[in-house]
Amino acid sequence: MNDKILIADDEPSNRKILEQELTHKGFAVDTAPGGKEALLKIASASPDLVILDYMMPDLSGFEVLKQLRKKGNDTPVIMITAYGSIERAVEVMDANPDIVLTFGGVIEWHDHLPFPAIKPAQNYTWQRHDLLKQLCVTTINISTCTTIGRTQTQKTIGGYKASLPHSGDLEMWLRFAANGSVARIDAVQGLYRKHSVAMSNAYYADRMRDFSQAELAFNSFFDEYQHRLPRYRGLRAAARRALSRRMFARGIGLLARTHLNDGLRLLRASIDMDPQLRYRPPVLWVLLKVAGKAKARFERTSY
Repeated sequence: MNDKILIADDEPSNRKILEQELTHKGFAVDTAPGGKEALLKIASASPDLVILDYMMPDLSGFEVLKQLRKKGNDTPVIMITAYGSIERAVEVMDANPDIVLTFGGVIEWHDHLPFPAIKPAQNYTWQRHDLLKQLCVTTINISTCTTIGRTQTQKTIGGYKASLPHSGDLEMWLRFAANGSVARIDAVQGLYRKHSVAMSNAYYADRMRDFSQAELAFNSFFDEYQHRLPRYRGLRAAARRALSRRMFARGIGLLARTHLNDGLRLLRASIDMDPQLRYRPPVLWVLLKVAGKAKARFERTSY
């Protein structure tokens, strides 16, 4: 059975665009024109995911979310800001047939804080962006909640891969970027809700999973596209180097927080990925070693 998604938005055009995109990707989609109807459909149909427009006249997306959580309903929710984000993306792609994907600014909202005030963008600019290079040299994903892709390109490249449950979006954007131009819109295009969770052992253990999944995403992409990318060797090497250094730095950070096992796991994994780190570690590691030796000398001379 396909996952069920409910879209609640008072703008018919927004509902239609999202419904078409998600239906094409294989989801079972239902819609609601307002917050009150959304609550009724959530209670009766139990969707797997709810997409809420923040600004709805009868009941805002934020109020819908508050009522759900008050009732103990923990259905995943994505809040969209509207304010022209879809219209901007469509306008850019309609005027530029070579652009297959747009993304833009994001506001991060920690759900224990008041909902942020978001001002609609009256004017905006955009530029073509080398997203493929950016993802490879940083290995840091863009905010999925801001992305809007061209339907025809989506049909060409296919959907999410079941083998990448935690990094399918990263691999998807790599495929989009390899099949056309990407536009970065200089306006808020999405809202990302962050859960207020403690830095538990499970949280730190998930870092290892995230890095492993990112490595699988890059490997999957490069294995499929190696004969189509003129910059294949350089990009693959850059991604491997950047990911190993991020793992190394995170491992050092975990050690500093006394999460020894997880920190050592990340350090070993980073060195396995890039053996040169054993002999030429990043500057941060060298500075920490120097600082550690200086502290030890100071403590010895203090007694």
